[in-house]
Amino acid sequence: MKKLTLFILLATATFTSCSSDDDTISESILIGKWQLVDRFIDDKAIEIDLCELETTVEFWEDRQL
Repeated sequence: MKKLTLFILLATATFTSCSSDDDTISESILIGKWQLVDRFIDDKAIEIDLCELETTVEFWEDRQL
């Protein structure tokens, strides 16, 4: 009975202490000016014209575009 209790305690501690922090996405990684360099649809590269290459999009901290 002691071994079973110890096993359950260790299993619970292992599963609760090993959570991954990679699941959270920080919004700050998008803040800044971005320029299109590649475009893919269904894993196939789509050609980008000159106008699209010169276009930029800027994301601000207040979530405005």
